[in-house]
Amino acid sequence: MRKVIVFLAMLLIVTILTACAGQSSTAKEAVNSNVKEETSVVKTQQATPNVTNRKLTMTVEGQEISIVLYDTPTANALYETLPMKLSFSDYNGTEKIAYPPEKLPTKGEPDATDPDVGDLCYFAPWGNLCIFYKDFGHSPGLIKLGRVESGMEILSGLKGDFTATIEKVE
Repeated sequence: MRKVIVFLAMLLIVTILTACAGQSSTAKEAVNSNVKEETSVVKTQQATPNVTNRKLTMTVEGQEISIVLYDTPTANALYETLPMKLSFSDYNGTEKIAYPPEKLPTKGEPDATDPDVGDLCYFAPWGNLCIFYKDFGHSPGLIKLGRVESGMEILSGLKGDFTATIEKVE
């Protein structure tokens, strides 16, 4: 009788341990699933958006820089505000930045992007336009608006603050 009780006790312990191990695995899967769901919420702009036929001219000290806009909600909003005259400054030896009179809408845009040299972007947290003349890394809050087609050497050669007029090319 004693052997039967010991056997049943061992069987009960093995059953409990097996059940707990299964729950632990299921709990880990649930946690991993939640983490995957949370990380998928952040939308990163990986590919270059579609280019439009909307072009801009940025005039600096009598020289023209040609920019083409992408087909995005924020780029569309920028286009509708033109023409505008902006004061640019250098930021971090990487980009030229300026603050438009009004913040641009960012609804429907990716949460982050990795800008390349020549990208015209909008940094949503500060509400500024920026044109990268050096490569930069992945940046939350950054939205690509367009790309410099010609005149990048003018922009990258500018030292200090400058004023530029941005207009639609029609």
